[in-house]
Amino acid sequence: MSSRILLAAVAARGAAGLHAQSLVTSVPGISRPAAEAAKVSVAPSMRLDGRAPSRDVRLDAPASSERTSKLAALNRDGKTAGRPQFIGFGRELPSASRDVRLDSLGRSTVEGGARAARVDVGSGGAAAIRVALRLTGVPDGLVVRFAAAGATVAVDSVAATEIAATARRHGEYWSPVIEGERVVIELEAPAGAALAGAKLELVRVSHLVVGPRTSPQDAAKILSDIGDSGSCNIDAACVNAGLPSEFVKQRKAVGKLVFSVVSGGTARCTGTMLNDQIGSFTPYIFSANHCFESAYEASTLNVWWFFDATACGGSTPGSYVVQTGGAFLLARSQDWDWALLQLNTAPPLDATFSGWNSAALAAGNNVTILHHPSGDLKKWSQGTTFAAVPVTFGTASGGAGLFTRVVWSNGTTEGGSSGGALLFNNGSQYEVRGGLLGGDALCSNPTGSDYFSQLGAMLVKTREYLTPNSQVSGLVPVIEFYHAGLNHYFVTALASEIMLLDGGFVPGWERTGFRFLAYASAGSGRSPVCRYYLIPEVGNSHFYSASPSECALVAQQFGSAWVLETSTAYYTALPDVTTGACPTGTQAVYRYFRPSELNHRFTIEVTVANELKATPGWTPEGYGPGPLFPIMCVPVGT
Repeated sequence: MSSRILLAAVAARGAAGLHAQSLVTSVPGISRPAAEAAKVSVAPSMRLDGRAPSRDVRLDAPASSERTSKLAALNRDGKTAGRPQFIGFGRELPSASRDVRLDSLGRSTVEGGARAARVDVGSGGAAAIRVALRLTGVPDGLVVRFAAAGATVAVDSVAATEIAATARRHGEYWSPVIEGERVVIELEAPAGAALAGAKLELVRVSHLVVGPRTSPQDAAKILSDIGDSGSCNIDAACVNAGLPSEFVKQRKAVGKLVFSVVSGGTARCTGTMLNDQIGSFTPYIFSANHCFESAYEASTLNVWWFFDATACGGSTPGSYVVQTGGAFLLARSQDWDWALLQLNTAPPLDATFSGWNSAALAAGNNVTILHHPSGDLKKWSQGTTFAAVPVTFGTASGGAGLFTRVVWSNGTTEGGSSGGALLFNNGSQYEVRGGLLGGDALCSNPTGSDYFSQLGAMLVKTREYLTPNSQVSGLVPVIEFYHAGLNHYFVTALASEIMLLDGGFVPGWERTGFRFLAYASAGSGRSPVCRYYLIPEVGNSHFYSASPSECALVAQQFGSAWVLETSTAYYTALPDVTTGACPTGTQAVYRYFRPSELNHRFTIEVTVANELKATPGWTPEGYGPGPLFPIMCVPVGT
């Protein structure tokens, strides 16, 4: 099947017809109605106990050198700007143990005549574990449950078809995080279901060196080679902040985020659930770009809600809830270090949706953060803002973003706090103003600074989600996708194409999270953008240009190899051909070409442009003297 993206004849490009003066710039928080929040979901029960036949797949405890080297590689130098804190590393399972035919497992008949089988997977000495797996050839109705050894209640129960679909899309499906060194995988098939040809493939495990209940003191000792952990953090349960009832609600909007990367490394950050303009209860999670850099990572997400101490100074968590099912990466910015995700499953009914405000905070404001430093029970820190500054955070020459500097007077942040929301008390409730990039603030460095992204920089690019009834008329988002099999990037402004790709109807394509805005129609100072398609016999790729002469040249020089799909994919301004400068109110788009793949990449991210510039095989194409060469100029947004 050709991987060509088909250009739809008609696309919904228009946005709600509002003028910039009336745009929504803040939204209050919201809770579900009390009757809804009081509902309690029943956890799924395991059908089999430890006496049932089981297929055991075990790895011996890793050598200390393996743990140290792998964690050090994942964490680099501990808590720095732009790094999540990794608490687990990947371990490959022996090839002889990876493939499990379901019809070869010992099965027990359970209630209703269904048949259940059990597979135990372990990694010696792990404080917690999760398993990457695939399912193929599964019958309808097969259910998979995950639990700790000896548990009678499953952490999660998932339809096998969902696991298979996720594995097809992302390469594998990750189990939830399970405490202890073993995870029990229970597979239940309906009575009479045919299991011939059905296979469970165990790909790898993530060996976590600290678990959900590891004490801060023990975690500090275990993680001493990758970071610091301090005792100056303040339990959220100790705080009776201004607006006490609103503070309690705000705590319920904050979760500990645990996710995995392709290698099997598992990391933790902090996230906050945001309300939208229409109060739809859509579970949008706001966090940091450096926590979620791919759709794969978002798909592995577990959220720990209400992971709070039961009492001030206590080490016992209350009735927390672990939400599984992963998330969808909607958008992110590497320059500004924000990420917006949408959870794939519904959060607990008692979880709340935070309010937010897009206005930048001036120096001298009192602010707070609710966060999970080192994955600990929820903590609270309070400090003062300073003027926003640029931050160079480990990628080429840094980005174009500005970050609010904060110095803490109470508490601090640590690895695991990344993405935690900068909160401002507006007199009636708390509102999110940004998210934690990082910094050098620690218990051992109480005068150090932390740096926060600005929510306003995200809002202008994500109004379709957060303010669906308040958007700038005439602008359209341009979404970037990536196909790992082709090693190709692709951008599109067509809503119909975005829907097809997001839905997996054209397999292999996933959002990178990067996006920019463009004009939907012609206007003063705007140039139409042509879109060409390179036929599969030559390269199977796409090309865009806002230069009428360049568009014409493609047809003249390359003939039938490049097919003109449209002369008006969207509209942009053009930079000054001599200086490369973009008009006021616009920002540069950079175009890079990779001849080996005959593929172009378009980005507004300065960090990404710098990385491409430093990567052999990518060639910049644009105007001006450099060092970066704009090719188009697109609206910044409002």
